Amino acid sequence: MAPSLEATDVDALWRAKVHSRTARLRVTNEALETHTIRQANLLVAPRPEHGRVLQTSDGRFVEATDIHPARICRAAEGDCLPAVHASDDLERVSVTDGHDLATRETVDLTFAEQATSAGTLGLVLEARQGFITTFLFYQALAYMGHKAGNYLATMEQGDESIRNHAKDLHHILGGIDVQLRDARGAWRTVGSYAETEPLAREVQVVPLPAGASGEQIRLVMARGHFRLGYVALAHLGREVQPVRIPIARITTKAGNATLAQQWLAGRAPQLVTLPGDEHALEYDLPEDGERLEFFLEARGFYLEWMRQEWLAEESDWKLAGLFLRPSSALRDLAPAYKRVEPRIETLFWESRYVR
Repeated sequence: MAPSLEATDVDALWRAKVHSRTARLRVTNEALETHTIRQANLLVAPRPEHGRVLQTSDGRFVEATDIHPARICRAAEGDCLPAVHASDDLERVSVTDGHDLATRETVDLTFAEQATSAGTLGLVLEARQGFITTFLFYQALAYMGHKAGNYLATMEQGDESIRNHAKDLHHILGGIDVQLRDARGAWRTVGSYAETEPLAREVQVVPLPAGASGEQIRLVMARGHFRLGYVALAHLGREVQPVRIPIARITTKAGNATLAQQWLAGRAPQLVTLPGDEHALEYDLPEDGERLEFFLEARGFYLEWMRQEWLAEESDWKLAGLFLRPSSALRDLAPAYKRVEPRIETLFWESRYVR
């Protein structure tokens, strides 16, 4: 959300359906934000027979076959298997406890014996974040108030304090830790799923240690922080290197068409979009899309527009508490989040500039 935080993100387009040698991607700006897109490439790799290509939690790409969904899924609410048994629109969702946004919960998975046969195994996770981080981000902007521009300008000048404090909050909330039982029967973390995104479902595979059976796996995460859509166990094969496919054509439905064409031709370093802008990107594929796995490799940043109603909460003292005492702040803000939690997703979508 600032030029100095520009980063590259690679996300699996797990549900993409392409039935030709042309892939089309619709890009919209639906919020009160300025989006700066440096690049938007597709990464493609041939799918193995009866399998998929997955990105590991450390950024590698591997072939995965014999993908088996969980046989049992148990959490605090009881049976959660229907929500995670398939990659569909059902999700396993939990809520915060109202006392501490960092309170942990567990989800216990059991897989059938045939899924845990010899070979290198990995846990496939399709998930997305809930709205805790979104709430904290907007709360921080509200505390900054009229000084938000000053704080961000300081960060742009090389002051790392805001970024480091935000990392502290992110570390306390954590990702989804994947645990196995050790020889003594205690649960030990063997890997983690991490993705900061409340909208798009991201699919990653967490490789398990050599020799691990994977028959019983525990997931540990902050309550209400992640929505689980699909869990499965897969046999991992060879590592692959996807082919990078640049944009072949761009069509502007709304926005700066001249800038879009200059960006495509390399005469502009970035595509800047404003609320209501919409572009269609086309990619020429090396073979029919039905035989390919797709990932989106995007790089850029965005600028959040301040809202008048946020300015009423301006407070240097509360901002300092959020950044300097993150654990206490997650407890202090838990009741406020709990009050809006039942309708926070509705409020988020209703805040869109374009519908």
